[in-house]
Amino acid sequence: MASYNEASEVHAEDSLHDLNMFSSITKEIQTIMQQISHLKSKTPDKGKEEINELRLTGSLHFMTLKKLNRLAQIRCKNAKDSTLEAKQKLDANNLRLQNLQYEISHLDREVNNCLQFKSKHEDIDLVSVNEFYTEAPPTISKENETRTDNHLQTLARLDWELENRKTLKEELTQAHEKKDKICEGIKKRKQDLDSLKPNLETILKSTMPLQEALGDHFTETRALYDTAYLLPQPLYVLFVQAKAFSDACDRNMDVQIGGDVNVAKRLKDLETRKVVDATNLYKNRYEDDSDSENEDDQENKRGRRKSTSTKAASSEVMNIDSSISKHPLFVSLKIYLESKTANSSYLLMRFYSYDSEFVTVIPSLELCSSLNEIKKSRVIAASSLLNDLQLVDNGTSIPHKATGTGKHSTGISFSENEFGYVWAQKLAGLVALQDGEVISRQSGFSTMHLIIKLIRKRIESRLSLANQLNDYSNNVVTCDPSFRENFAPVVLFKLSSWKCIDFHDYSQMEFTSAARELDLVSKNDYFYCGTLQRGSSANVEVAVAVSDKYPTKWPLFRIQVCWHGNHTAENNLNVREIEVEVNCKMPQIVMKSRKKLQNELLSVQLYRLLTLLDIYVETDCNMDGSDMPSEFPTSKLCPRMSKGRARLKPFKYNARHKFQCY
Repeated sequence: MASYNEASEVHAEDSLHDLNMFSSITKEIQTIMQQISHLKSKTPDKGKEEINELRLTGSLHFMTLKKLNRLAQIRCKNAKDSTLEAKQKLDANNLRLQNLQYEISHLDREVNNCLQFKSKHEDIDLVSVNEFYTEAPPTISKENETRTDNHLQTLARLDWELENRKTLKEELTQAHEKKDKICEGIKKRKQDLDSLKPNLETILKSTMPLQEALGDHFTETRALYDTAYLLPQPLYVLFVQAKAFSDACDRNMDVQIGGDVNVAKRLKDLETRKVVDATNLYKNRYEDDSDSENEDDQENKRGRRKSTSTKAASSEVMNIDSSISKHPLFVSLKIYLESKTANSSYLLMRFYSYDSEFVTVIPSLELCSSLNEIKKSRVIAASSLLNDLQLVDNGTSIPHKATGTGKHSTGISFSENEFGYVWAQKLAGLVALQDGEVISRQSGFSTMHLIIKLIRKRIESRLSLANQLNDYSNNVVTCDPSFRENFAPVVLFKLSSWKCIDFHDYSQMEFTSAARELDLVSKNDYFYCGTLQRGSSANVEVAVAVSDKYPTKWPLFRIQVCWHGNHTAENNLNVREIEVEVNCKMPQIVMKSRKKLQNELLSVQLYRLLTLLDIYVETDCNMDGSDMPSEFPTSKLCPRMSKGRARLKPFKYNARHKFQCY
């Protein structure tokens, strides 16, 4: 029985035939539709049968159109399937082509690598041919065969190089074994030393009572010297000199090290690494230069040029901070005035180092409880206590070219009361030339002895001066009995007022103009003014200038007698004689006495001034010259030893016969 298959009909008939059939059927359907419309509009009742036949025929045509649609869908599906199959075949062929091209490129690279092959033996520095035939055994050199064949010659030279390297490797292995044995011995000894350290520390702790009993603090001294290793060179020189001087000559001086030890250790490690890096840098550069010279020689011998890559040297530019920095450690000197007791006065000086080029000192004077009254005196202030110790040196000028002329012009940040004295540079072994271009390093025991001696003398004189000034503020003038014997026993002039002034106030006094014009005083001196009074009419104004170098440099007194007019050294011969006696003659006598009494120079001068003023007013006449002033009767015997007019008053005192003389 035969069956209908649309797929077979697709292959049997052409699509163009179906297209023509579609066009004809659509036209017939249009015609049928028009006929049905015409019949319905003209004879609706009579044409029903004809209309039904037309509908049936139209329905059959619609069935034919559906069949044609199905055939078109089947043809479209078949076209897509055939297109996909052809595309897959094309992709497979393209992939096969790419694989073949990759294989071709790979083979080309392999061929090029083979053509460009370079043996590693060319990078090996082989011995020369003559040395090879001289040193190599015949079993390796095979001179008869290798002389004419370069390839065999190269193989033989490589074999000889291999034998030499095997021998060197054996020697290296033996050296490593020897090194390991030595390292094991060192490690064992180090372990023994490490185990010994706790035992030694235990022994040292057990000896602490004995050290305290004998007064020998060995443990503290050892720790101090361990810390001294971290000091910069100037402070280390200062520490060693001061410690030696303290142990040998001055038991009333303590030497200690303060500051941040941890920061100092890190700074020391950094400096050590910088030195090592710099050494390695120059060593590597020297080796590189030597290697390059050797390579050039070998290339010239082989008769061929060889391209070598130079090693990049480390950068030689070191980051140096242009600003001057202070070292974290400092050396402190504590100078006791009398003895080491809990309530003793002492001078504490802290020495700092700035980049190992100069040192500064911060002084501070600590007084005992019995001297509380003079603690605020300006003559013992740290800002001027050690000025002009040797030369004209106020500590504000740093003697080095890198720092300029003074600390205020260099941008260096100093702490309060910090000074760069020249004598501090000497103690640290730093001596600068006057032009500041060269700094040499030297130190000596005599320098330390001299500076400490001058400092002690300065402190003693300043304390004595402070006590005297404190008495003056209470209107009390005292004098040592050994000097009082040379003066009249009765003093009637009294100190009524005493105060401290500055240079500006001193300059405003007219009777001090000569001292300023002759440069007998400076702005760094201490200035005081006072009033001496006797009775209600005799007043004397006193202006005193005390130098930093007191008593080596004598105080300068300028006076103005306000009695029967204003009398000064410029208009009165007797006032001038009084100033000569006080400023010149009296200091000469005092400076010939004991050193301790020399510090009382100011009081002796002031006391002598009081006695001279008594003579002045007691021997002066009224304005008309007729009688002695009734207010100041003569209390001293003043015989005239010669006739004639006396231009000066009897200021000289005869201590043996107790009278004043001309």
